[in-house]
Amino acid sequence: MILADKIINLRKKAGMSQEELAYQLGVSRQAVSKWEGAQSIPDINKIIDMSVLFGVSTDYLLKDEIETVEYIDEENTENTALRKVTMEEANDYLNTVGKLRFRYSLGVSFMILSPVFLILFGGLSDIGLIQENIAVLIGLVAMFVLVSGGIFLFLTAGFKSQRFNYLNSGAIDTEYGVSGMVKDKQKKYLDTYHALLTAAIIMLVVSPVPLIIFGTLNNELMCIISICIMISIASIAVFMIIATSMRFGSYKKLLREGEYSKASIQASKIGPVARAIIGSYWMIWVAIFLLISFLTNNWQKTWIIWPVAGVLYPVIVGIVKGISRNKIEKEEDKKNE
Repeated sequence: MILADKIINLRKKAGMSQEELAYQLGVSRQAVSKWEGAQSIPDINKIIDMSVLFGVSTDYLLKDEIETVEYIDEENTENTALRKVTMEEANDYLNTVGKLRFRYSLGVSFMILSPVFLILFGGLSDIGLIQENIAVLIGLVAMFVLVSGGIFLFLTAGFKSQRFNYLNSGAIDTEYGVSGMVKDKQKKYLDTYHALLTAAIIMLVVSPVPLIIFGTLNNELMCIISICIMISIASIAVFMIIATSMRFGSYKKLLREGEYSKASIQASKIGPVARAIIGSYWMIWVAIFLLISFLTNNWQKTWIIWPVAGVLYPVIVGIVKGISRNKIEKEEDKKNE
């Protein structure tokens, strides 16, 4: 098997596109395409980099007569640099996350808030304070604006963060001084992180209190307002959780701590189908929410879909990742037989 075929097989086995492999190796996508088309051969440094990235021996890559994949001892390569993260890149990443975390957080908050105006004006219509057709029109327009705004924020943030996809791989190393800088920022932010997280959790716990209080008074208008307040508080709390978690997570990603450690990243490797499902999770729930709401015309209650979606998110992601990893492992076992 020639080098071109080996690169193709290893790349696909790792679930990488040509663009992702090119970024990992610091070359253009066209260069990878030429390697895989046997139109050119990577230099020895790139061969070594691919050896570390894919966990195979350089002999396997260079010698056509070796057909069976020869894996290398990870202990001998854990200190080998593959993709150097410079101080400038690290600061650029942290600054970008600092800005984009608000887009992601606001996008989710918009989704949670989307039914509020429909619930409010629908309730006002039920008690005769506003005409039903006007109430529905205002509510639907507001919901459309919020949902569209949320989707726009998700997409733009995703596009702007793509250039840092190489950090999702375990095969990176940081330039001298980067770890110290990141640890210092992490230490300074730790108390703020804990405070914001605690405050957000308390807000989620107490958000139903107004509804409980006014529910006992049998006042329909106050109950409607209480529902809107509860959803608004929940949206603010979720905003705080996502924003502070993304900032703290950016430090952990550069330091390769916790779920971002090399072992955890390798263990969580998933296929393209699983990535697509996870990536479209919230869009699927938007469709479910709109479908159920329009079919039942019960917007005052269908908002509960969003807390349910939030609770189910880690469960569904865990199941999808587990199925994908099992599939990858079975494919690897078949290839190694």
